[in-house]
Amino acid sequence: VDDGSSDSSVKIMEAYAKKDSRIRTIYQKENSGTLNTRNVGVKNAKGEYILFLDADDYLEKDTCEILYDKVNESHADIIGFGANIINCDNLPIGRIKWLEKYLTPYVGTLYGKDILTACFRDSLFNTNLTMKLMRTELCKNVITLMPRIKACMAEDLLAFFMIAYFAKSFVGLDKANFYNYCYGRGLTGRAGIDINVFEKYCSQAFVCDSLKEFLTHQGTLEEYTETYQEIEKRLVNHCISSWRRLDFEERKNGLDILTTMWGADRVLYIFLEDSIVPSAKIESAPNMNTENIYSQRD
Repeated sequence: VDDGSSDSSVKIMEAYAKKDSRIRTIYQKENSGTLNTRNVGVKNAKGEYILFLDADDYLEKDTCEILYDKVNESHADIIGFGANIINCDNLPIGRIKWLEKYLTPYVGTLYGKDILTACFRDSLFNTNLTMKLMRTELCKNVITLMPRIKACMAEDLLAFFMIAYFAKSFVGLDKANFYNYCYGRGLTGRAGIDINVFEKYCSQAFVCDSLKEFLTHQGTLEEYTETYQEIEKRLVNHCISSWRRLDFEERKNGLDILTTMWGADRVLYIFLEDSIVPSAKIESAPNMNTENIYSQRD
């Protein structure tokens, strides 16, 4: 799916489509964001399973064949696997080590509600859409409920939350690093940020509000209050940590953006909590995943 690209992506897609009849191309004239574009792909998918791959990453050879064999053995709705981290921007080793730990998959089987809570409340595995093979029927059912928002970050989190909510079974594989993650090429892997990038970070607020609306509509907000609050805290905390990375002269404007998009009460609560129990700095421990989860990758 070409999401209103302005480079040679369309020609590349067409060239591959001519070589392989299984490849179908879809063109969107205007950029609609990662979430909406992926939903177009899901809507038009004809296979039994879906495997997302970000444009700046790549898979090991035979990944699809191996995963297909695994899913036929387990009949799981979701198969989780690991990644190799490729440092593309000479990023600090602390960030690489943290990301390696974060992307280490949960090994074992989960059923029903345990899938959602294990991922989003207990952080036993990552919330990325990538590094997971998912049943197409499940994904198609979820996109009918997906809000049409354009958040530049945390779109993965929103989509996988809804998928995990309805999934019946999850299997995490051991020693299965099939995904090659090019860290530093995307929106959040970069060492420094400016006010425009920071505003994109703060669009995570739209995702948080959409999660609350989804749980309210399902009638389960009270049941998942702890899980929702954990997500909200992490997303707000990530934005505050990112605000601290702005140049000093941009911080006033940044604070205006932060409080406008998140609300002053949310931001003040995290600031006050952080003054009592300081959070880890983003350089050494980005909250949850400061690449795929939060991003529309460049």
